[in-house]
Amino acid sequence: RSVFVDGISQLVAHVGYMEASAYLRKMNKPFFRLYAGPDEESGLELRAFLKAAKVFSELRRLRFGWIGQGCGSEGILDTTFDPKVIEKKLGLQFVKIPVEEVFDRYRKITGDPAQLDELQSLGVDPSELRGLARDDERCVSDSVRFVLALRDVVDEYELGALSIRCFPEF
Repeated sequence: RSVFVDGISQLVAHVGYMEASAYLRKMNKPFFRLYAGPDEESGLELRAFLKAAKVFSELRRLRFGWIGQGCGSEGILDTTFDPKVIEKKLGLQFVKIPVEEVFDRYRKITGDPAQLDELQSLGVDPSELRGLARDDERCVSDSVRFVLALRDVVDEYELGALSIRCFPEF
């Protein structure tokens, strides 16, 4: 059955879809066919789908750093997951990073005032860090050192995202 818009058959579009699909299949290129009505509501649904597809496409290019596995502290929700399932479903590339590596980097950072300036150059205002006793200089310094250690990990491994277990020992 052919659909007519302003007296013109839209069957031609379907033939074009089929031809393009066959060509893409031959080239082993992934594709997805979308059909939407000419009404505004269909257009909005299509736009929302395309935004989600763009996010999904960007996720597939991410290198995802995974620091630690589970919390190991009683009373805290354990959110352990299987990275192979996520890799298969979303196409993310997981990079396991040992917790000790992060702590080794943390210990090497001295905590001098210049590092606080470095953190501010990243756009982080230490006065806005939540959960800190801001009047405790050691607490602020330790947090700054930890953020800088994480930044080093992100830079070295070229990560786009991080998953970090809780640190009851911190």
